Amino acid sequence: MNRKGYTLVEVLAVVAILGILSGVATMAVSHYLSKTREKAFENNRENICVGVKDAILESPTQSDFQAVGIVSTIAQSLVNSFSKVRNGENYTFTHSAVYLVKTGYINELTSPINKSENCNGSMYKLQSEKSVENNGINSYRCYVKLYCGSKWIDNDFVEVNINE
Repeated sequence: MNRKGYTLVEVLAVVAILGILSGVATMAVSHYLSKTREKAFENNRENICVGVKDAILESPTQSDFQAVGIVSTIAQSLVNSFSKVRNGENYTFTHSAVYLVKTGYINELTSPINKSENCNGSMYKLQSEKSVENNGINSYRCYVKLYCGSKWIDNDFVEVNINE
């Protein structure tokens, strides 16, 4: 009798090999997506710090902030903060990134986890200090804490280095 076909052992071997290959592929894709997501979060952090730097260099006035709907007390706080940093004072301040979006210094920050959510509740903290290593030139340290959708992405502020 000449039977054509595969034995049970052969079929099980093929299924086992396919299972192993799919497991490895799933882990590789998951790792790739995780790294891509983290890079997108890094880009959001950098965009916030570049927006802060641009705002410092441009010297917005209180009326510039109020023109886009920012209340006067916060507008005055932003102006004071930016001018102190611009003047080289050792100074630290924290604000929401939503003000940078409203004034056009940065675009809406989209969450890489869910593209329909924004990261506008994010906070930034800027420290300015005269640095001996930089021959007394002002140096800035920007720290960002991302909030996307309805949750904090960062547990604490993350330092972001920006170059002029």
